[in-house]
Amino acid sequence: MDPSELFRTMRDDPDKLGEILSRTPTEVGGWLAALEGADPHDWVDGLCSRHGERTRVLDALADMWVSRNASEAQAFVDDLETALSAGS
Repeated sequence: MDPSELFRTMRDDPDKLGEILSRTPTEVGGWLAALEGADPHDWVDGLCSRHGERTRVLDALADMWVSRNASEAQAFVDDLETALSAGS
């Protein structure tokens, strides 16, 4: 799955996103409403533009995704470690 699609799944928790980004749920909710219907890449770009700190938004979305999908994240780490050790 495209990372932007994964990140966009975090739109259902504006309270948590606002907490991480030090913004109010109302402010984040407004951003999300404005971005409704955007394709995943444009959604992520739009969210970053509205906040103003791209890296912080991407970090927040990634942290939220990992916290919700711990087993999938761990499987990725395990697969990556296996691939890296096979290449050594």
